[in-house]
Amino acid sequence: MILSDDNWRNIQLFRSLSNPKSLLNRFAPGNKETLKVEKLNERLLEFNRTFYSSNLMKLSVYSNESLETIEKWVFELFSPITNLSISKRNMNLHPPAFEIDKNMKKFVEIVPIKDLDVLEFIWVINEDLHKYYRTKPDTVLGHLFGHEGPNSLLSLLKEEGLATALIQSTDIDLDNSASFLVRIELTKKGFEKYQDVCELVFYYLKKLKEKTIDDWKVIFEEFSKIEEISFLFKDKMREITYVSKLVNNMRIYPAENALNGEHIMDIFDFELLMKILNIFTSDNLIIFFLSKNFQNKTSCHESFFNVHYNIFEIPEELMLRLRNPRSEIAQSKKMLDLPPKNPFIPKNFEILPKESIWPEPKRIYESEQSILWFKQGTDFNLPKIVIELKIFTDKYFIIYLLYN
Repeated sequence: MILSDDNWRNIQLFRSLSNPKSLLNRFAPGNKETLKVEKLNERLLEFNRTFYSSNLMKLSVYSNESLETIEKWVFELFSPITNLSISKRNMNLHPPAFEIDKNMKKFVEIVPIKDLDVLEFIWVINEDLHKYYRTKPDTVLGHLFGHEGPNSLLSLLKEEGLATALIQSTDIDLDNSASFLVRIELTKKGFEKYQDVCELVFYYLKKLKEKTIDDWKVIFEEFSKIEEISFLFKDKMREITYVSKLVNNMRIYPAENALNGEHIMDIFDFELLMKILNIFTSDNLIIFFLSKNFQNKTSCHESFFNVHYNIFEIPEELMLRLRNPRSEIAQSKKMLDLPPKNPFIPKNFEILPKESIWPEPKRIYESEQSILWFKQGTDFNLPKIVIELKIFTDKYFIIYLLYN
């Protein structure tokens, strides 16, 4: 049940902190109490009569029948829907959910369900990110925060013994607003030194803001190529999942990009990247600090999910550290920087000729520590690989399945 899901609890708490007059400030899942609305059925019917208009709808149909047959079905089943010529709702007519100097710069201590110590950094982007789908600045920045290899924020936090995991996500809360979240799972040391963790996050942001247009272009082109490959060799999806995704894509992207809109990245816009990156400041920030250590020490209560929490302005001491982050607080010699150049992005997708294929798996590499076997598949003739790794130790073995 979502009542015991910390992610849902955090989402609802975040909504409850927004402007009460905004469209975000509501209870999205609904329950028995919120459905106790006077004349609910009549109000639903009135909503239907007012907004059930074909010009606001998208349709996706999946079938193995001919296009002529599908077109006939669609015409018969859906042509009766009236076009009321209703304009799309103008989100700018409603007050923004979050604004600097009004309901930002908050520090929230939360009692979670799971026994985890977690810091969540939430920046609000009051932009329609959908219109930047060919540039995807939020995706590029999310890729950098989520990177776990050399020069990454997570690798440094692990080296310092402060964190075990880092997850980045971007939620399009409204058509003209999004929230960029960085979630860091802390060690016990990380809990005690949470301000150091916060400062290192902002030191990483500082390093990103110092990068040149050429640095960013390399990152963009690498990520663009990966997205292109992901689309070209995408696995088949379940039919219901595919039509649902297409219908949503048609709402977000122009018709010509309904299939590849979420993967296309063909316009590098350095100024836009910097514009979005400069939104990530200490003034435009909400910090969620989750820990069982706050049990029985809270004064606020979110009623729908029964979340107990404290909320106050980000302490001035911490704000000073966020505005002037230092690298010296880290003891290790690890760098915070852009990821090194990726040498593994494929460029040649040619399939080996069938005459060179051997019928059984063949040992192609061997050393004291490893053995590598290869067997080429011929069913689908795609430049894709499935890797199965079996790593043996003295006491047990671990099996990893990696699909690319």
